Amino acid sequence: MSLLVVLGDMSGSDCLIASARFLCVVIPNPRSGGGIPTLYGIVAGKIPPPLRGFGMTKKELEYPKLVVIGGAVRKLAVVLSFVLCFFLLGTVHAQQIDAEFGINGLHSTSANNFDLTSTDHSPQSESGGVYPSLGADVLIKGNLGFGGDVMWRATRGDYQGIAPYRPVLYDFNAVYARKVNRVGFALLGGIGAQSTRFYQNFVQCSGFGGCTNYTSSNHFLADLGGELRLYVHGPIFVAPAARIYFIHNNVEFTSGHVTRYGINIGFTMGK
Repeated sequence: MSLLVVLGDMSGSDCLIASARFLCVVIPNPRSGGGIPTLYGIVAGKIPPPLRGFGMTKKELEYPKLVVIGGAVRKLAVVLSFVLCFFLLGTVHAQQIDAEFGINGLHSTSANNFDLTSTDHSPQSESGGVYPSLGADVLIKGNLGFGGDVMWRATRGDYQGIAPYRPVLYDFNAVYARKVNRVGFALLGGIGAQSTRFYQNFVQCSGFGGCTNYTSSNHFLADLGGELRLYVHGPIFVAPAARIYFIHNNVEFTSGHVTRYGINIGFTMGK
């Protein structure tokens, strides 16, 4: 399924015509009042961040009203399926399994000090909001193993007064974990992706039978982090945690460097 981007107003009429074949989103023009050649402003011949995030070229901005873009969401789904299969196979030889639920916050560069002439990022900070998370890891050789987690913003944020948005971050990591008596820790590093959902005032349907009221912008990421596990009752632990994300081409926000901090509650099986 491809993504159909409509350059124009927020009526969505063009989307309705083609909704049987495409995932469709309308991109408004918050700065120039609707003129397609000046949509979001083209500075020094560079593609501005909100549109470069959708993979559009400067030439595509100048004339066509409808632009078809390949579906990155489908590729990400294939990667996630592979990671899940690998994780399930690893549990067969697991020496220790840890699972946890967390409440987190994000911190990134403030939009107050953003350089408005920048074409690499946008004046929207990723800071703020509450992010629940779910994660697990499996140790398969001594203290070494692998794991993964997913984190999402609990409530929608306001993207520059244009549309509600919600980032979802997920990753797959190598893990080193140890436990001594009632104290343990885990260090991790790996790769993943950030999928930011921009919500619309109409529903779009794909040829696979699913309907949504949002479109997604997806970016590859790498992460490093750790947590201190304090076992409060048997296998149950409470763990303050921190992590840093390096998000490639994170043009929708002020920076590609995002810090995560939070508290997890989990349990350990084995060892």
